[in-house]
Amino acid sequence: MKKGLIIAFMAAISILFLPFQGHAVIELKFNSMYAPKHPINTDAFTVWAKEVEKRTQGRVKVTLFPSNALASVKEAYDATMSGICDIAVSCPTYAPDRFPLSTVINLPMLGTSRAVINSLVLWELYEKFPQMQKEYKGVKLLWLYANPTFQLHFRKTIVRKLEDLRGLVISSGSAMGLKILKKLGAVPESIPMVDVYMALQKGVVDGCMLPYAPLKSQKIAELVHYHTNADLLCTSFYVVMNLDKWNSLSPEDQKVLTELTGRYGAKLCGSVFDRFQERDIKWMMDRGDEFYDLPELERQRWVQRVKPLREEWVKKMEKRGLPGREILEEAEKLIAAYKAR
Repeated sequence: MKKGLIIAFMAAISILFLPFQGHAVIELKFNSMYAPKHPINTDAFTVWAKEVEKRTQGRVKVTLFPSNALASVKEAYDATMSGICDIAVSCPTYAPDRFPLSTVINLPMLGTSRAVINSLVLWELYEKFPQMQKEYKGVKLLWLYANPTFQLHFRKTIVRKLEDLRGLVISSGSAMGLKILKKLGAVPESIPMVDVYMALQKGVVDGCMLPYAPLKSQKIAELVHYHTNADLLCTSFYVVMNLDKWNSLSPEDQKVLTELTGRYGAKLCGSVFDRFQERDIKWMMDRGDEFYDLPELERQRWVQRVKPLREEWVKKMEKRGLPGREILEEAEKLIAAYKAR
């Protein structure tokens, strides 16, 4: 009798420590565009997944599938809608006609070198403009974020003014980057990031237009030692969730995810970008690289050169009946306010 009571007591105690009662664990497959060791995977998405599991007491578990294991970046959104993956990350710029207003932060010389600012501004724009919210119909948007701005990196020379760019061959992997370089008087060369090292090594290009983040990991930093900080453009990203999967969560768990997404997610990813950028810049400074920040007066000369590209975007938005100018002006105002803090 005594032995039976002890067994019953132990069974009751063990039930109290179960992570959930009466609910099956909901498994979420998260398709990531980044390589397994990319900082956004290791220090943002993995950290977020662990926090989701902890805060839901194990009722919701997130499994990361890096390197587009479930769907390519161009298919990620539709793959999420159809349920191939439950959560996915990709870029609005891969389908600008589908996410027109979400590309506002990508406009030339608008964003800042701090990804946290770019990310929070993007999220605040989403919260304010219903037209931007409609771009994510059919899914549950978890958060938006952006990287630090692209700068100029050279093998043999430092650029201090517009005139220094004349005749320099500079690589860019984006359509907007190529347009910016042309407006500034450089010779743009369309080269994907994975081929930039070889192009620099062979002398095909004099420099490249990239954020600091990939320079060390892609070994490009072995070849470039002169850096001009001009804040030329940045890239925006979205993290979306399958709507049926979202609706399958209990109200309690939806509340947890709501608290761990939106502004929280934007700040998390932005801060990871910034932290690793600071680390790599320090490494390059310690080895003797030369850095040059454009003075404000000179920077305004560059801005005037690329402003027509902003106007093209505004006109394109207005032609579609979208508040292009209003959202651009709001972005400028928010960025200025964050920079002044």
